[in-house]
Amino acid sequence: MTDKYTLIFEDRIGNTETIEMQYILLVFDRIKLNLRRLKKDGLQITLIKNSEYLSNPKNTNVLIQMVEDYYKFLDDKLALIRTPKKDEVIGFNTGNSDWFDTNILEALKRPTDKTTKIFVLKKKDLIEVSKKHTSLGIYKVSNN
Repeated sequence: MTDKYTLIFEDRIGNTETIEMQYILLVFDRIKLNLRRLKKDGLQITLIKNSEYLSNPKNTNVLIQMVEDYYKFLDDKLALIRTPKKDEVIGFNTGNSDWFDTNILEALKRPTDKTTKIFVLKKKDLIEVSKKHTSLGIYKVSNN
């Protein structure tokens, strides 16, 4: 199943603009393109993945910060790595942590900074820590 993201911009009087996209990076791009308008017009954002709410209007500033962090710290690094093969995933790691995020939204919820590294990891090297962590795409990685 292909993910479907729904991005909803809402102004102060309740007018909405709804955009559907297949990839989270397109969502980031659309938010970045609308940053001036978001701030000037006080727009709020709702982000839905399939039918699950990922961000609601009260979290608009958090979502904007995640997008700004993505473009400041991750976009160029992501462009430099190779495309993962079928048995691989992209992993995000910040600082000296031994935890890896395979979900970019989870990675951006943590402090993302210049120490954030991006790797192509083999799925077989991912160590599940708990069901909750796995559902969020958070793993440790074996040293093989």
